[in-house]
Amino acid sequence: MQNGNGGDKLNDQNNKIKQLVEEATEKGRELLNEGLDGAKELFEKKTAELKEKATEYGLDETASTVRSYVKKNPWKSVGIAVAVGLFLGRLTAPSDRD
Repeated sequence: MQNGNGGDKLNDQNNKIKQLVEEATEKGRELLNEGLDGAKELFEKKTAELKEKATEYGLDETASTVRSYVKKNPWKSVGIAVAVGLFLGRLTAPSDRD
C-alpha cells in the first residue's frame, strides 16, 4: 500500500488550502474593518455638519421640542406619523384613473 507518500501530499495540500482560507479571511476582516471605520468617520462628520446647520437655522430648538412631545405622547406621535405616511403615500402613488 502506498498510503505514506500520497497521504503526505494530500495533507500538505489541505494545510496550504487552510492557510490560504485563513489569510483570505483575515484580509477580508481587515478590509471590512477599514470600511466600517471610514463609514463611521463619515457618519460622525456629516452628523456634526447637520447639527451645525440645524443650530444655524434654529432647528435645534424645534428638534428638542419635537423630541419632548414624542416622549410625552408616544401613541399620538405614532398616529401622526402613520397619518402623514398614508397622506404622502396617496400623493406619490401612481394614479389608477385611466
